[in-house]
Amino acid sequence: MGRLNESEFKVQIKSGEYSPAYFIYGSEGYLKQFYVDQLIKKLAAGPFEDFNLHKYDGKKTPLGDILKDADLLPLMSEYNLVVACDYPFDKSEADCKAIKEYLKDVSPSTILVFWYNSVDVDIKKNSKWKGVEAAFSKAGSSVLLEPRTEGELAKLIVSGCKKRGAAISSENARYLISVSGSDIKTLLNETEKLSAYANGGEITKQLIDKLAVRCLQAKVFDLSKA
Repeated sequence: MGRLNESEFKVQIKSGEYSPAYFIYGSEGYLKQFYVDQLIKKLAAGPFEDFNLHKYDGKKTPLGDILKDADLLPLMSEYNLVVACDYPFDKSEADCKAIKEYLKDVSPSTILVFWYNSVDVDIKKNSKWKGVEAAFSKAGSSVLLEPRTEGELAKLIVSGCKKRGAAISSENARYLISVSGSDIKTLLNETEKLSAYANGGEITKQLIDKLAVRCLQAKVFDLSKA
């Protein structure tokens, strides 16, 4: 529990030693969605998913309704999973107090997940976000998911191509990043496309130039070069 980075969060999910509550935020959208899906798969998937998984659009659902379902007991499962996306704690001091109070005594059979997809959580400049994040890190886990480094992305591309029966050098993987940008979802799509086209062969710089989607920065560079 406490404040987790991606590696620590991954280990926790793999080990099955879950926190009773999660606050998941950061600027890497693909990773946030990926790990929320992993929690759902591990904790609620199965014949009783409709009874044990409660998902909410936080912008449209009162906090009281979310916490009400967090007090339910699971049916033929170890956990009751409550997942709320984009709940605006920065808009209400009363909601901040309510979640802090609730987190002091979370049901042992419930795992409560608040995660942020389109809402910018700034714990450095906003006292409400800072207080809520601190409460989650004390009672459960606060998970900050930021963009991966170029080296980490290159390893992801090399590994992804290998799994698909193709090969790409680290140098060309970095070149693909310079062409298509650092968004993980985009890079995974490009990895799949290039691997299929290579058909078991090597993904070269020429193939990347021919097929890869070009990000805005690459387009601007091409324009200035021309």
